Amino acid sequence: MFKKIFTALLLLYFCQNNWGLAQPSLNGATGLLELPTADVVKKESFGIGIYSADDVKIRNMGYGLAEKLEVSFANEKHDIEQINKFNVKYVLLSETVLTPGLAVGINDLTGKSERSTFAVVSKGLPLGFRVHAGIGSGDFEKGFVALEKNITPLLGANVFPSTTLLVEYNDNNINYGMRMSIVPDLKLNLGRSDHKTFIGLTYAK
Repeated sequence: MFKKIFTALLLLYFCQNNWGLAQPSLNGATGLLELPTADVVKKESFGIGIYSADDVKIRNMGYGLAEKLEVSFANEKHDIEQINKFNVKYVLLSETVLTPGLAVGINDLTGKSERSTFAVVSKGLPLGFRVHAGIGSGDFEKGFVALEKNITPLLGANVFPSTTLLVEYNDNNINYGMRMSIVPDLKLNLGRSDHKTFIGLTYAK
């Protein structure tokens, strides 16, 4: 009986959880909205994003420099200044069906805004859920948690495009949004982060 239940759970996991390729966050590193995940861009692959959030325009790019190693860049253009951020992230443990993934990294290496180190774990759950949690310094010194939910299995791929709902909690702020597939590899991003409403496009290949 236990074996049958375990097999059914595994099938449910693989059938329901479909997050696709790692997408760049607003900060440039692969992640959700503001927060990183334990994912990286695959070796010799890349992800790019453009965002508009009230008074700031953001362009970013991530590249898989080596297996499990990602470097990324974000340009924030404000009304009176521009900020360039360089980031790096490395996967210590890859996620499996039974164990979470673990990655460490540094956002804003040169300290143009606030250099922040972090360690983050990510784990897919049944029914299209995936949870993330981490801690670090700078922007992440109080710890953070995030949850994503793929709703496509509930509505059917032929009825509604693949869509992921996102919510984050960090430093007493709650960010939320959605990521919707337009065509393969290209996603529309909508939401509210750091008290600003944003819209953007991300592409990962």
